[in-house]
Amino acid sequence: MVKTLDLGCGRHKIPGAIGVDISPETRADIIHELNNFPYPFEASSFEVIHCRHIIEHIEDLVSFFNEIHRIGKRGCLVKGVMPHFSSACSYSDPTHRHHLGVRVFEFFCSGEIIKRKWLKGRFDRLLGMRWPNIDYYNKAKFRLRSIHLEFSPIFRKLGIEWLANRDLDFYEFYLCGFLPARDIHFELEVVK
Repeated sequence: MVKTLDLGCGRHKIPGAIGVDISPETRADIIHELNNFPYPFEASSFEVIHCRHIIEHIEDLVSFFNEIHRIGKRGCLVKGVMPHFSSACSYSDPTHRHHLGVRVFEFFCSGEIIKRKWLKGRFDRLLGMRWPNIDYYNKAKFRLRSIHLEFSPIFRKLGIEWLANRDLDFYEFYLCGFLPARDIHFELEVVK
């Protein structure tokens, strides 16, 4: 059986996972404030870690991802979802500490993570979309396995979701103010 952790599980803990949450009114197995490090687990304990709508609540994202790296086994899958910074949901909860975009993972992942699909980098300088790689500040490394912007049903039907995911940089630089995304879905792999 795959050893799974559900951080910030709330009342909807993933079946079979060890749930962690700050509130005793949830289905958590362990009550723990996720802003307090280290977490009560041995190093290299988990094969899968879920972070559903928790990252935006964390005060220190670098320490959080370092802790995820510490408790995840080599190759551990980190699956998560968080509101995109263009979403009204990102700003409606006063406990949200961060409003994030897809490039936040550049800090934790080695190499270029956003592959240019549509413009293929030809117009980066002209459009002002050049982006430096800043992955050298953090010791804990991850590999980005997937990233996907999710939109409201009407935007999905109109093809906006497809268009935005074709070129994430172009979307965030030029379109997100008019056509807001809802959530960022991601999957990382722990590199040790």
